[in-house]
Amino acid sequence: MMTVASQTVEFMLDSGASADEIESYLKHANQSYRNESSDVFTGIYGMVREKYVDGDGWVPDESFNPEEREWYVGAWWKPCKTAIIQPYFDVKTGKIIISVARLLHDWSILSMDIQLDELQTFIENMNFTGSSFIIDRSGMVVAHSDKNQIGRNILKERNERKSNYAMQLVRSIYSRSEKGTKSDRIVIDDEKCIVFSQQVLEDWFVVEVVNESQLFSKVKINLIRNIVLSLLIFIIIAYFCTVSLVNKMRSKKLADLLEEHQKSLNKTIEVQTQKIVNQTKELLDFQQSVIEGVAQLIESRDGSTGEHVRNSKKYVLRLVNYLYENEMYTDEIDDKFVEVIGNAATLHDVGKIHIQDSILNKSAQFTDAEYEIMKKHADYGGDVVETIFRNSSDERLVKITYDTVKYHHEKWNGTGYPEKLRETDIPLCARIMTIADVYDALLAKRAYKDSIPYEDVVEIMNRDSGKAFDPNLLKILERSIEDDF
Repeated sequence: MMTVASQTVEFMLDSGASADEIESYLKHANQSYRNESSDVFTGIYGMVREKYVDGDGWVPDESFNPEEREWYVGAWWKPCKTAIIQPYFDVKTGKIIISVARLLHDWSILSMDIQLDELQTFIENMNFTGSSFIIDRSGMVVAHSDKNQIGRNILKERNERKSNYAMQLVRSIYSRSEKGTKSDRIVIDDEKCIVFSQQVLEDWFVVEVVNESQLFSKVKINLIRNIVLSLLIFIIIAYFCTVSLVNKMRSKKLADLLEEHQKSLNKTIEVQTQKIVNQTKELLDFQQSVIEGVAQLIESRDGSTGEHVRNSKKYVLRLVNYLYENEMYTDEIDDKFVEVIGNAATLHDVGKIHIQDSILNKSAQFTDAEYEIMKKHADYGGDVVETIFRNSSDERLVKITYDTVKYHHEKWNGTGYPEKLRETDIPLCARIMTIADVYDALLAKRAYKDSIPYEDVVEIMNRDSGKAFDPNLLKILERSIEDDF
């Protein structure tokens, strides 16, 4: 049980599970273990990510300090190994309890309590004469033919000089170092007695105290007693070996089930992730098609064919990708900026939807009044973007799109519109859009003008470098597209 629980918790820790999630697993495991071994298992608990977790949901008071508990200390002395803590008598349940604890790879600790009722039952059944009991190295009686003696600590009584009987037992059991069964004589209530004891499982002692006269008068019974004492030692060892074997078999079975479940879960996650990726791509493709369709519809109102929408977007992306690949303007240009500005460029003239056809389709020069109306398309465009994206939680997308649409007619020297911004007060996305917009307008052939040669376009735009255009961005545009001509 401990092996399965610790392996599962370590897997959950590696997967980033929180202490609360691990506690939820322990509650489930607690119930499962009780169903499988209700006569032995008591509960599982521990310290995970510096928080006490309990399979029974028990919440300790503020005075509770797990680091002072024997299961916590014992686990620290055996890192990544299972530590068996000294048995103790649980006053609450009246049971003999042993704690099994383990320090995990991230310094978390798991512990579980196991009852040892079988030992008590055997001690009671095998007592023919005298008293039989099991005592641990700390002096605590963990099983006794007289149940009232369970939990008694003879070392503590010896140290406090409360019992002459305890003082004699301590000297008899703990003071001699020879291996195997040993015996010693003590006096209890003026009666001579013999103490037989043998150390087992490193920290436990099996003890038999018999009256000397009864012992010699019943040699046969005494012989049987020695045989039973050896049998008890064998049963104790066999008990722990059996528990270990059962746990290993359960661990292997549960580990295989866990591995199979993990493979199935990974496959499900992979399928669902790919499905989400495909759906997201389809949604983005649809969104882009809608944006381009709306932009071309607007362009067609002033006699354009929609080529300006595609071309200006192309030149914007050419310039932005050049800046991104050469790590320029890194405080603003990142993956998100590159992703958003293409669609923002497509919508740069969306405000023209509010300009009447008589002005949009006019081939002659605008009057001052008409020009003032025409300039309003930048403000209108900003309003349209705010309306379209009013429910969007992506603030960066909204800002880049809004700035591109509203400020793409601002000029470097502050003579543009709608707010007469100057130099770097003009958002970077708008400065890029301005250059790409004018570049395509000059280079492209329209119904009312012929295409201007590339060299002449460069010369015309350079005359406005530092006036209408950001001079640095203009030079970079020339470098990014010079291979096309």
